[in-house]
Amino acid sequence: LNLVEGLEGGADGYLTKPIDQRTLLAHVTALLRIKRSEDARQRTEKALQEAHDQLENKVLQRTAELRASNAFLRQEIAERKRIEEALVSATEMWEQTFNAIPDHLYIMDMNGVILRANKAMRDRFEPAHGDLVGLDFRLCYYGPTNLEGNHPSAAVLSSGSPVVCETRFPLLDGSYVLASYPLRDS
Repeated sequence: LNLVEGLEGGADGYLTKPIDQRTLLAHVTALLRIKRSEDARQRTEKALQEAHDQLENKVLQRTAELRASNAFLRQEIAERKRIEEALVSATEMWEQTFNAIPDHLYIMDMNGVILRANKAMRDRFEPAHGDLVGLDFRLCYYGPTNLEGNHPSAAVLSSGSPVVCETRFPLLDGSYVLASYPLRDS
């Protein structure tokens, strides 16, 4: 009865009298082994808890960093969207202004090839020539036989200096004011 009560009460071992030295030594050795095992388990649990706490802190820190990065990216995306909308708006306004001018207006490259033409110029010349983009501007005003001839815009193409003058075009009736200005880009 005392053995059962002792073990149920929390004892790790039980010896009865008379105690044999070998039995006592074996019990003490077993209890020390249990104690060392329990201490090792506690150290392992403590180390695991510390590692868990460190990992938890790192996760919290990284989560905070990611939240800050996400907030910055959302702000950056909103700013880019605002800039993109402003660019679209400015482009639309430029396009409307460009096309609202009743005079022939076009942009050409250094070889005289039309890169862009406004509505007035397209309405006048596209019925005869088709799409003006990619067409030598001289075809519209001088015809196919005068592509090599001297024309007032030649100074803009060769020197980059603006030209404003009154002139006549072989394919158009009347006298016109010609204004050519360089547009510089990269």
